[in-house]
Amino acid sequence: MKESQIREIAKKCDLSFDAIAPLKDEASGRSYWRVSRGKDSFVLCYLNPDLGDHDSFISVAEQLKDHDINVPEIISHHPTVGVTIQNDLGDDDLISLMNDQNREFLINKSIDLLVDIHKVDIEGLVHLSSSDLKDQMNKFKYIFCEKFLDISADELVNDLIMNALDNLHECPKNNCHFDFERRNLILDDRNEVNVIDFQDMCIAPIGIDIAGILLDHYMSFDKTIIKKDLKYFLDHSDISLSEDDLFEFFRWSGIQRNMRILGTLTNLYCDEGRDFRLKDLPNILSNLTYLIPDKHNSKTFFEDIVKNKLNDRLAAL
Repeated sequence: MKESQIREIAKKCDLSFDAIAPLKDEASGRSYWRVSRGKDSFVLCYLNPDLGDHDSFISVAEQLKDHDINVPEIISHHPTVGVTIQNDLGDDDLISLMNDQNREFLINKSIDLLVDIHKVDIEGLVHLSSSDLKDQMNKFKYIFCEKFLDISADELVNDLIMNALDNLHECPKNNCHFDFERRNLILDDRNEVNVIDFQDMCIAPIGIDIAGILLDHYMSFDKTIIKKDLKYFLDHSDISLSEDDLFEFFRWSGIQRNMRILGTLTNLYCDEGRDFRLKDLPNILSNLTYLIPDKHNSKTFFEDIVKNKLNDRLAAL
């Protein structure tokens, strides 16, 4: 979107700002802008009302804030126009801040936040079913493989999907942000981690959010570090699992999540020409492939066919 369009949308809300600057676009279709009036700065979130609304985000934000969870404050809501005005948490998302020196501190703070979110009884959340999880993984087959790469995902991929569903069925369920990654975690001036973009929160396997923060799209998989992080989660959570069981739930949640994301991001490109996340695809695929058990027959398909086809496709763009 252009600044002039956001100014026109703001006028419909009887709002005017001295300065407007783009922040980010999301796969959800939401567009974020930093707006200022004098010394005051806010974040304007716009979503075309024909595509959705902010009701879930606002409801969850209010409930989390009531339990002292660090989330943006909703300043105003303009549902007919598709706008919320939120307080400005700044630019220090964990993608920008995290390095080898502070990673452990920031990951632990993020896990603490996730554990606190698990303790909140949030009303109105939908429960993801096995059918939902399967449909999300099928995006990998039908969109990423067939539509984007022009290859057929054989029965080995179907077996992988069914294995993931079987394992996720046994995984404990709780409040799930559904995109609990560094892009959506912001460090404020109190040195506290805040969570944003939780409009898709639901009840789902706990491993999905754990995979979100530990199975990073921008870092290579390091099993030793991840196992240490998982132990920290167990030591601070009320959930009773063995370290091995938690790792397996993390594994299969990561497989489910990365298959879904590969389908979602390539669909944005195929249907809308939005290529802003294509550069992330190789590492998302690499981490997904690493998680697939060595004995699973689909691993060769990912290593020898999908990886090479993706590299060729991206090189041709």
